[in-house]
Amino acid sequence: MALPVDSRTANNLITSTIDTWLPDLVDNFFVSNPLFVRLHTRDNIKREGGAFIRSNMIYGGVPAGAHQTGQQYNTTITQFMTYGLFQWCENYAALAMDEHDQAKNRGAAEIVDYALALQEVAEMSLADAMGTQIYGSGVSPAALDGLLTAIASIGGSYGGITRDGSATGLAVTSTVNAVGGPFSFDMLQDGFGAATIGREKPDLILTTQTLWNRILTRTLPAQRFASEDLKKVGMDAINYNGADIVVDNHVPAGYIFLLNTKWIKFITLEGYDFIRRSSLYDMPKFPVFNDSQWVDQIICYADLVVQSTRLETWISSVT
Repeated sequence: MALPVDSRTANNLITSTIDTWLPDLVDNFFVSNPLFVRLHTRDNIKREGGAFIRSNMIYGGVPAGAHQTGQQYNTTITQFMTYGLFQWCENYAALAMDEHDQAKNRGAAEIVDYALALQEVAEMSLADAMGTQIYGSGVSPAALDGLLTAIASIGGSYGGITRDGSATGLAVTSTVNAVGGPFSFDMLQDGFGAATIGREKPDLILTTQTLWNRILTRTLPAQRFASEDLKKVGMDAINYNGADIVVDNHVPAGYIFLLNTKWIKFITLEGYDFIRRSSLYDMPKFPVFNDSQWVDQIICYADLVVQSTRLETWISSVT
Protein backbone atom coordinates (compact mmCIF):
# COMPACT_ATOMS: atom_id res chain seq x y z
CA MET A 1 0.00 0.00 0.00
CA ALA A 2 1.34 3.43 -0.93
CA LEU A 3 1.53 5.68 2.11
CA PRO A 4 -0.07 9.12 1.75
CA VAL A 5 1.95 12.33 1.59
CA ASP A 6 0.61 15.51 3.17
CA SER A 7 2.16 18.88 3.94
CA ARG A 8 0.24 19.53 7.15
CA THR A 9 1.55 18.74 10.60
CA ALA A 10 0.61 15.39 12.03
CA ASN A 11 -1.18 16.88 15.03
CA ASN A 12 -3.47 19.11 12.93
CA LEU A 13 -4.12 16.31 10.51
CA ILE A 14 -5.23 13.86 13.15
CA THR A 15 -7.54 16.43 14.69
CA SER A 16 -9.12 17.41 11.38
CA THR A 17 -9.68 13.92 9.99
CA ILE A 18 -11.56 12.22 12.82
CA ASP A 19 -14.80 12.67 10.88
CA THR A 20 -13.49 12.20 7.35
CA TRP A 21 -11.14 9.26 7.81
CA LEU A 22 -13.47 6.85 9.58
CA PRO A 23 -16.00 6.47 6.70
CA ASP A 24 -13.05 5.52 4.50
CA LEU A 25 -12.04 2.94 7.11
CA VAL A 26 -15.52 1.39 7.02
CA ASP A 27 -15.54 1.27 3.22
CA ASN A 28 -12.09 -0.31 3.12
CA PHE A 29 -12.92 -2.82 5.85
CA PHE A 30 -15.89 -4.26 4.00
CA VAL A 31 -13.80 -4.97 0.91
CA SER A 32 -11.01 -6.57 2.95
CA ASN A 33 -12.18 -10.15 2.38
CA PRO A 34 -14.73 -11.89 0.12
CA LEU A 35 -17.23 -12.75 2.86
CA PHE A 36 -17.62 -9.12 3.90
CA VAL A 37 -17.89 -8.08 0.24
CA ARG A 38 -20.77 -10.52 -0.30
CA LEU A 39 -22.51 -9.59 2.98
CA HIS A 40 -22.26 -5.92 2.04
CA THR A 41 -23.78 -6.67 -1.38
CA ARG A 42 -26.66 -8.53 0.26
CA ASP A 43 -27.21 -5.68 2.76
CA ASN A 44 -26.44 -8.16 5.53
CA ILE A 45 -24.23 -5.74 7.47
CA LYS A 46 -26.53 -4.36 10.15
CA ARG A 47 -26.21 -1.66 12.83
CA GLU A 48 -28.20 -2.46 15.95
CA GLY A 49 -28.31 -1.83 19.68
CA GLY A 50 -29.29 -3.67 22.86
CA ALA A 51 -27.66 -5.63 25.62
CA PHE A 52 -27.26 -8.65 23.34
CA ILE A 53 -27.52 -9.45 19.66
CA ARG A 54 -30.79 -11.30 19.25
CA SER A 55 -31.22 -13.33 16.09
CA ASN A 56 -34.18 -15.50 15.08
CA MET A 57 -33.33 -19.07 14.09
CA ILE A 58 -35.48 -21.69 12.37
CA TYR A 59 -34.69 -25.14 13.73
CA GLY A 60 -37.64 -27.26 12.55
CA GLY A 61 -40.78 -27.49 10.44
CA VAL A 62 -44.54 -27.86 10.91
CA PRO A 63 -46.76 -30.91 10.24
CA ALA A 64 -46.98 -31.57 6.52
CA GLY A 65 -47.72 -34.56 4.30
CA ALA A 66 -50.32 -36.43 2.31
CA HIS A 67 -54.02 -36.15 3.17
CA GLN A 68 -57.25 -37.75 2.03
CA THR A 69 -60.90 -37.21 2.84
CA GLY A 70 -61.87 -38.73 6.17
CA GLN A 71 -58.47 -38.16 7.76
CA GLN A 72 -57.92 -35.45 10.31
CA TYR A 73 -55.38 -32.76 9.63
CA ASN A 74 -52.59 -32.58 12.14
CA THR A 75 -53.38 -29.30 13.90
CA THR A 76 -50.63 -29.55 16.48
CA ILE A 77 -49.11 -26.17 17.23
CA THR A 78 -45.44 -26.79 16.58
CA GLN A 79 -42.52 -24.75 17.79
CA PHE A 80 -40.26 -24.18 14.82
CA MET A 81 -38.45 -20.95 15.61
CA THR A 82 -36.45 -19.55 18.48
CA TYR A 83 -33.80 -16.91 18.88
CA GLY A 84 -30.14 -16.98 19.75
CA LEU A 85 -28.36 -14.46 21.94
CA PHE A 86 -24.89 -13.31 20.99
CA GLN A 87 -22.47 -11.12 22.91
CA TRP A 88 -21.04 -7.90 21.53
CA CYS A 89 -17.38 -8.62 20.84
CA GLU A 90 -14.98 -5.70 20.93
CA ASN A 91 -12.13 -5.48 18.46
CA TYR A 92 -9.60 -2.67 18.38
CA ALA A 93 -6.53 -1.36 16.65
CA ALA A 94 -4.03 0.72 18.60
CA LEU A 95 -2.92 4.21 17.68
CA ALA A 96 0.10 5.39 19.65
CA MET A 97 2.71 8.02 18.82
CA ASP A 98 5.69 9.61 20.50
CA GLU A 99 5.29 13.39 20.74
CA HIS A 100 8.98 13.85 19.89
CA ASP A 101 8.58 11.89 16.64
CA GLN A 102 5.38 13.76 15.91
CA ALA A 103 7.15 17.09 16.35
CA LYS A 104 9.97 16.10 14.01
CA ASN A 105 7.60 14.95 11.26
CA ARG A 106 6.88 18.35 9.70
CA GLY A 107 8.13 20.86 7.22
CA ALA A 108 10.73 19.93 4.62
CA ALA A 109 11.67 16.80 6.59
CA GLU A 110 8.15 15.36 6.26
CA ILE A 111 8.59 12.74 3.55
CA VAL A 112 5.59 10.64 4.58
CA ASP A 113 2.89 11.81 6.95
CA TYR A 114 3.52 9.82 10.12
CA ALA A 115 -0.07 10.11 11.37
CA LEU A 116 -1.70 8.99 8.14
CA ALA A 117 0.74 6.09 7.83
CA LEU A 118 -0.17 5.00 11.35
CA GLN A 119 -3.85 5.19 10.54
CA GLU A 120 -3.40 3.11 7.39
CA VAL A 121 -1.51 0.41 9.30
CA ALA A 122 -4.14 0.40 12.07
CA GLU A 123 -6.88 -0.02 9.48
CA MET A 124 -5.12 -3.01 7.90
CA SER A 125 -4.36 -4.54 11.30
CA LEU A 126 -8.00 -4.37 12.40
CA ALA A 127 -9.24 -5.92 9.15
CA ASP A 128 -6.63 -8.69 9.45
CA ALA A 129 -7.54 -9.51 13.07
CA MET A 130 -11.28 -9.65 12.42
CA GLY A 131 -10.74 -11.48 9.13
CA THR A 132 -9.00 -14.27 11.06
CA GLN A 133 -11.69 -14.42 13.76
CA ILE A 134 -14.54 -15.07 11.32
CA TYR A 135 -13.13 -18.56 10.77
CA GLY A 136 -12.57 -19.22 14.47
CA SER A 137 -13.91 -21.99 16.65
CA GLY A 138 -14.78 -19.89 19.69
CA VAL A 139 -11.57 -20.59 21.60
CA SER A 140 -11.33 -16.98 22.79
CA PRO A 141 -14.49 -15.71 24.56
CA ALA A 142 -13.65 -12.15 23.48
CA ALA A 143 -13.44 -12.97 19.76
CA LEU A 144 -16.17 -13.01 17.14
CA ASP A 145 -18.25 -16.19 16.92
CA GLY A 146 -16.50 -17.73 13.92
CA LEU A 147 -17.79 -20.09 11.27
CA LEU A 148 -16.24 -23.11 12.98
CA THR A 149 -18.31 -22.20 16.05
CA ALA A 150 -21.54 -21.87 14.07
CA ILE A 151 -21.06 -24.86 11.76
CA ALA A 152 -20.18 -27.82 13.95
CA SER A 153 -20.52 -31.58 13.66
CA ILE A 154 -20.59 -32.12 17.41
CA GLY A 155 -22.76 -30.96 20.29
CA GLY A 156 -22.29 -27.87 22.41
CA SER A 157 -24.33 -24.75 21.74
CA TYR A 158 -24.53 -21.75 19.44
CA GLY A 159 -26.11 -18.47 20.44
CA GLY A 160 -27.10 -20.08 23.72
CA ILE A 161 -29.11 -22.82 21.96
CA THR A 162 -28.11 -26.42 22.58
CA ARG A 163 -27.01 -28.26 19.46
CA ASP A 164 -28.65 -31.62 20.15
CA GLY A 165 -31.27 -32.13 17.46
CA SER A 166 -34.12 -31.99 19.96
CA ALA A 167 -37.42 -30.19 19.43
CA THR A 168 -36.04 -27.08 21.10
CA GLY A 169 -32.43 -27.33 19.99
CA LEU A 170 -30.37 -26.77 16.90
CA ALA A 171 -29.77 -29.72 14.64
CA VAL A 172 -26.30 -31.21 14.76
CA THR A 173 -24.69 -30.26 11.47
CA SER A 174 -24.03 -33.63 9.86
CA THR A 175 -23.09 -32.03 6.55
CA VAL A 176 -19.48 -31.24 7.42
CA ASN A 177 -16.65 -33.38 6.09
CA ALA A 178 -13.87 -33.59 8.66
CA VAL A 179 -12.12 -36.47 6.87
CA GLY A 180 -11.03 -34.61 3.75
CA GLY A 181 -8.26 -36.14 1.66
CA PRO A 182 -6.91 -35.27 -1.81
CA PHE A 183 -9.09 -32.64 -3.46
CA SER A 184 -11.67 -33.87 -5.96
CA PHE A 185 -14.80 -32.41 -7.49
CA ASP A 186 -16.74 -35.36 -6.07
CA MET A 187 -15.73 -34.13 -2.61
CA LEU A 188 -16.72 -30.55 -3.44
CA GLN A 189 -20.05 -31.60 -4.93
CA ASP A 190 -20.89 -33.79 -1.93
CA GLY A 191 -20.37 -30.77 0.30
CA PHE A 192 -22.33 -28.51 -2.04
CA GLY A 193 -25.23 -30.95 -2.14
CA ALA A 194 -25.22 -31.44 1.62
CA ALA A 195 -25.71 -27.68 2.13
CA THR A 196 -28.45 -27.47 -0.51
CA ILE A 197 -32.13 -27.64 0.44
CA GLY A 198 -34.55 -26.87 -2.36
CA ARG A 199 -33.63 -23.49 -3.86
CA GLU A 200 -31.27 -22.67 -0.99
CA LYS A 201 -27.67 -23.44 -1.92
CA PRO A 202 -24.16 -22.06 -1.28
CA ASP A 203 -23.30 -18.88 -3.17
CA LEU A 204 -19.77 -18.38 -1.83
CA ILE A 205 -16.99 -20.96 -1.42
CA LEU A 206 -13.89 -19.84 0.45
CA THR A 207 -10.57 -21.64 0.56
CA THR A 208 -6.81 -21.20 0.67
CA GLN A 209 -4.60 -20.09 -2.20
CA THR A 210 -3.08 -23.58 -2.44
CA LEU A 211 -6.44 -25.32 -2.85
CA TRP A 212 -7.80 -22.57 -5.13
CA ASN A 213 -4.82 -23.11 -7.43
CA ARG A 214 -5.61 -26.81 -7.68
CA ILE A 215 -9.24 -26.10 -8.47
CA LEU A 216 -8.23 -23.54 -11.10
CA THR A 217 -5.91 -25.90 -12.98
CA ARG A 218 -8.73 -28.42 -13.27
CA THR A 219 -11.38 -25.91 -14.36
CA LEU A 220 -9.32 -23.60 -16.57
CA PRO A 221 -10.98 -24.69 -19.83
CA ALA A 222 -14.39 -23.76 -18.34
CA GLN A 223 -13.24 -20.68 -16.43
CA ARG A 224 -15.89 -18.00 -15.91
CA PHE A 225 -15.73 -14.46 -14.60
CA ALA A 226 -16.36 -13.57 -10.99
CA SER A 227 -19.62 -12.00 -9.86
CA GLU A 228 -19.77 -8.23 -10.17
CA ASP A 229 -19.37 -7.52 -6.44
CA LEU A 230 -16.12 -9.48 -6.22
CA LYS A 231 -14.82 -8.30 -9.60
CA LYS A 232 -15.19 -4.65 -8.56
CA VAL A 233 -12.72 -5.08 -5.71
CA GLY A 234 -10.26 -7.13 -7.77
CA MET A 235 -10.95 -10.60 -6.36
CA ASP A 236 -10.56 -13.56 -8.73
CA ALA A 237 -13.21 -16.25 -8.58
CA ILE A 238 -14.06 -19.59 -10.16
CA ASN A 239 -17.75 -20.12 -10.83
CA TYR A 240 -19.05 -23.46 -9.58
CA ASN A 241 -22.78 -24.29 -9.71
CA GLY A 242 -23.49 -20.55 -9.50
CA ALA A 243 -21.24 -20.09 -6.47
CA ASP A 244 -17.99 -18.10 -6.46
CA ILE A 245 -14.88 -19.95 -5.28
CA VAL A 246 -12.57 -17.28 -3.85
CA VAL A 247 -9.28 -17.18 -1.95
CA ASP A 248 -9.19 -15.75 1.56
CA ASN A 249 -5.77 -15.91 3.17
CA HIS A 250 -7.44 -16.13 6.60
CA VAL A 251 -8.96 -19.55 5.84
CA PRO A 252 -7.20 -22.24 7.92
CA ALA A 253 -4.96 -24.60 5.95
CA GLY A 254 -6.82 -27.50 4.32
CA TYR A 255 -10.31 -25.99 4.68
CA ILE A 256 -13.03 -25.26 2.15
CA PHE A 257 -16.08 -23.34 3.42
CA LEU A 258 -19.34 -23.56 1.44
CA LEU A 259 -21.59 -20.71 2.56
CA ASN A 260 -25.11 -19.53 1.87
CA THR A 261 -24.53 -15.88 2.72
CA LYS A 262 -28.26 -15.10 2.64
CA TRP A 263 -28.36 -16.51 6.17
CA ILE A 264 -25.18 -14.87 7.50
CA LYS A 265 -25.14 -11.39 9.03
CA PHE A 266 -22.40 -9.19 10.43
CA ILE A 267 -23.97 -7.01 13.12
CA THR A 268 -22.28 -3.94 14.60
CA LEU A 269 -23.28 -1.90 17.64
CA GLU A 270 -24.56 1.48 16.53
CA GLY A 271 -22.30 4.27 17.72
CA TYR A 272 -19.42 1.87 18.40
CA ASP A 273 -18.79 0.63 14.88
CA PHE A 274 -15.31 1.55 13.65
CA ILE A 275 -14.88 4.77 15.60
CA ARG A 276 -12.00 6.48 17.34
CA ARG A 277 -12.48 5.75 21.04
CA SER A 278 -11.35 9.28 21.90
CA SER A 279 -14.37 10.65 20.02
CA LEU A 280 -16.65 9.16 22.69
CA TYR A 281 -15.15 11.71 25.07
CA ASP A 282 -15.04 14.60 22.57
CA MET A 283 -11.25 14.40 22.50
CA PRO A 284 -8.92 14.24 19.49
CA LYS A 285 -6.65 11.75 21.32
CA PHE A 286 -5.62 10.59 24.79
CA PRO A 287 -2.43 12.18 26.15
CA VAL A 288 -0.37 10.00 28.49
CA PHE A 289 -0.19 12.20 31.57
CA ASN A 290 3.24 11.09 32.74
CA ASP A 291 4.97 10.56 29.40
CA SER A 292 5.51 12.40 26.10
CA GLN A 293 3.13 10.17 24.20
CA TRP A 294 -0.45 10.07 23.02
CA VAL A 295 -2.64 7.00 22.44
CA ASP A 296 -5.98 6.15 20.92
CA GLN A 297 -7.85 3.10 19.62
CA ILE A 298 -10.16 2.34 16.72
CA ILE A 299 -12.91 0.17 18.21
CA CYS A 300 -15.71 -1.94 16.81
CA TYR A 301 -18.34 -3.88 18.76
CA ALA A 302 -19.79 -6.59 16.53
CA ASP A 303 -20.43 -10.29 15.96
CA LEU A 304 -20.95 -12.67 13.06
CA VAL A 305 -24.31 -14.48 13.17
CA VAL A 306 -25.31 -17.55 11.13
CA GLN A 307 -29.10 -17.82 11.18
CA SER A 308 -29.41 -21.23 9.54
CA THR A 309 -26.47 -23.47 10.34
CA ARG A 310 -27.83 -26.40 8.32
CA LEU A 311 -27.39 -24.40 5.10
CA GLU A 312 -23.65 -23.96 5.63
CA THR A 313 -20.85 -26.52 5.65
CA TRP A 314 -17.11 -27.01 5.46
CA ILE A 315 -14.56 -29.59 4.42
CA SER A 316 -11.29 -29.97 6.34
CA SER A 317 -8.00 -31.80 5.91
CA VAL A 318 -8.08 -31.29 2.15
CA THR A 319 -4.74 -31.82 0.43
